[in-house]
Amino acid sequence: MVVFIMTLDKNKIKIQKQRKSERSKKLWKDPEYRRRVIKNSIKTRSTPEYRLKASQWQKKNWKNDVFRNNILTKSKKTKSSIQFRKKASKKRIQMWKDPIYRKNVTIGITNAARTSARRKKSSVISLKLWKDPKSNMNTIETNAKRRAKAIAQWEDPVIRARCIAAIKKGKQNPKAIAHLKKVLNTPKHKALKRQQRLHQIFPKKDSKPEKILQAELIKRNIQFKKHVPLIGQPDIFIEPNICIFADGDYWHANPAKYKGTDLLIGNTLAKDKWNYDKSINKKLRNQNYNVIRFWEKEIKRDIKSIVDKLEIFIINENTKTYL
Repeated sequence: MVVFIMTLDKNKIKIQKQRKSERSKKLWKDPEYRRRVIKNSIKTRSTPEYRLKASQWQKKNWKNDVFRNNILTKSKKTKSSIQFRKKASKKRIQMWKDPIYRKNVTIGITNAARTSARRKKSSVISLKLWKDPKSNMNTIETNAKRRAKAIAQWEDPVIRARCIAAIKKGKQNPKAIAHLKKVLNTPKHKALKRQQRLHQIFPKKDSKPEKILQAELIKRNIQFKKHVPLIGQPDIFIEPNICIFADGDYWHANPAKYKGTDLLIGNTLAKDKWNYDKSINKKLRNQNYNVIRFWEKEIKRDIKSIVDKLEIFIINENTKTYL
């Protein structure tokens, strides 16, 4: 008998709840009733007593993991919905049109960002994310976005002028400069930069002596490659190991035209340029490459005899050097 009474009570409660929900739905359709309910709720919620009770209730329940997870999942679902996003964007646009609201928001953001505690927190969080390889900070997509943003900003003349002025005046953070120096002076970074430098072509266009030499090689059906990523970046490379340099009379200080004490572009002496070219020759020969250098004057004067010598050199594989 007790069990039967309990089931009857439960059924009655369910029926009562259903009736209440139906009544409330009917009443909610009436706009006047809806306005009254909203006004009353705003009045009750604005009171300090209600706020205290609500905060205490939230603090108690927030400690419960099940309650917290339920609220977070619900909020994520609502925020991810298209309807919620549209409503939120419309509200933000309307609120942002108000100048007083806009001022308050900007002041709040700047004040919060300027505080030392906020800066410390943000720096700690960013360092943790940067060290973690699985974080979004280190993904290819984020790096590409960051690079694109930086390029777009640098194209703006105002931002570029500000950056240049800040660098000239020394307004950059000394800690950041010290950190950059540490990073740039590491052997790993230097090796990376060396590899990147080898793949860069300087100058981007081929010089006149290079073009003349290339044209003659093409006529004689001699296969070659241009600007191979090796030390010194040879102008022409013939497989397996022949590096050819077409040296300009001015850029490489032809000894027939210049003395060792003569100044070239960038206030470099002709002697220094000769020593630099010799060091490149040594490095390449140590790596079992054969190095051949021709002056611009020689190429322009008699290209056919130069290419004849090259053909003999290619045939005679045993010879290791050519001067």
